[in-house]
Amino acid sequence: MSRLLKRAVRAIEKHGALLVFPLNNRPAPLSLWHVLHPDLPMRWEWSDDGDDAVVQMWHLRRELMESGQVYYGKYIRGRATVLSLSVFEATWKLTAPRRQVGLLGEAAELAEVLEADSPQSTRQLRQATDLGGRVNEARYQAAMKRLWSEMWIAGVGEVDEGAFPSLAHAWTESVLEDYCRRGMKLSEAQARGRWANLSNQRFGP
Repeated sequence: MSRLLKRAVRAIEKHGALLVFPLNNRPAPLSLWHVLHPDLPMRWEWSDDGDDAVVQMWHLRRELMESGQVYYGKYIRGRATVLSLSVFEATWKLTAPRRQVGLLGEAAELAEVLEADSPQSTRQLRQATDLGGRVNEARYQAAMKRLWSEMWIAGVGEVDEGAFPSLAHAWTESVLEDYCRRGMKLSEAQARGRWANLSNQRFGP
């Protein structure tokens, strides 16, 4: 494990829930970027002479997903979010009532694909559900937003699909089965207690 990955995992375990990248360089909600680079504004620069810290952060994002030591999703404001596994268990418990409602339409189709075979890249998901092309973009994004917000899915890495890598999506219960099971054994009070002292608690379940 790289030194930077170790620092990142410790930070996530300390804070419980962090955005990966800051929102317009604002200090709140707290982000992993601000924890690792507290005095450095983030600028999206991808040229050869751009900010190397951003490139390192992008690679770190992939390492975190592949490490199995955190949950990666789009939970806080629909943005890339990392949760410690302890906070993941609590959040899984508290979001369970939303999942019990079930899924319909495109969200159900995507869920069926991922539950049967994970991980899947964006391209694979679109092809498997006939949601490719611009005409289906809004339907695909709305369905994925539902899956992310209710924690049905998790990011587990990246897939090279041309100029820019695609997120590898997985069925959460397939990749974090033990943590899901432990989360459901928590009482609601225990689960809420794990969120009570977090810096980003106002974005909790």
